[in-house]
Amino acid sequence: MTLPPASRAPARPNPAGRARRAVNGGGKEVLRAVSGMKLSDLSARDIGNGLVRVAGPVTGLELRDIDVERVYRVLENTAAGGEDGDASFTGLVMERVTARQVIRGLVRIRYDSHGGVIRDVSATGTVMTDNLPCGIAFSDTAHDFTLERCIMRGFRMQLPPQRYWNGDGFSTEKGNYGFRFLRCEAYDNTDGGFDLKSTGTFLDGCIAGGNKRNYRFWSTADAHVLTSLTPVHHGGIGDCAHIHVEGSTGATLHIAHLIVRSDTPQTLVSVENGPARIIIDSHDIVSPRGTPLFCGPAGAQLIWKTGAPKF
Repeated sequence: MTLPPASRAPARPNPAGRARRAVNGGGKEVLRAVSGMKLSDLSARDIGNGLVRVAGPVTGLELRDIDVERVYRVLENTAAGGEDGDASFTGLVMERVTARQVIRGLVRIRYDSHGGVIRDVSATGTVMTDNLPCGIAFSDTAHDFTLERCIMRGFRMQLPPQRYWNGDGFSTEKGNYGFRFLRCEAYDNTDGGFDLKSTGTFLDGCIAGGNKRNYRFWSTADAHVLTSLTPVHHGGIGDCAHIHVEGSTGATLHIAHLIVRSDTPQTLVSVENGPARIIIDSHDIVSPRGTPLFCGPAGAQLIWKTGAPKF
């Protein structure tokens, strides 16, 4: 593994006190991943589509203690062989990575990549007018990843008011499965804080606030404790909601305990396009009088096991 020449910017110490090597990417991809690569103690600037790019099958990639500013993506997953190529990777460990002025996203993982953990990372996005931004994005058949104590903030689009403004903190797509989000947080994104189409999805201790729809579920999912703070409509079409469920799949969403703190009377739970079922065992909800508890089509159900909240 060969790093580009160090920039003249002073290296910042990491939490353990070790000096970080300074890297300036010049707006380009920096490193191609190989099996067993361990990258740590870097302070990187002006990075294109990948401080690290996984361009082929790789095992045992580790990224730790990295600080990045002005970056398109920190970890990119695109095969060197184009559409017919494969860049599935296994055994990812990504820890203590911080990124600011993120143009497109902190991480994109696809193909049949699996068996990884991302923890103690944070990223702050910028405003896009074309490509969809997302803090941590999964697609294809990527599966069995754990995300823990990850914070995604400010992944936004700015488009004409008659269009839908995307921009998510975390996203999974149809075909993804086996995801665990533990104590993750998403703030101030123009669409979903958590926009999850995966199956076998579990959340616990997560917080979302200031997103148009703090939590978006497109498939059956299970959550232990979820916290939703005031949703914010940043622009474009589409209504705000604390929790939004796509009903066309017949999804069932189970939440053991829902915590809500809202300054505005945004809908608590909304359902579109079919008979989704939402079950909330217990709750601690503070929201203004007149807050709609539920909005959905005939056949959709919202079940409050301990009784509906009163405002």
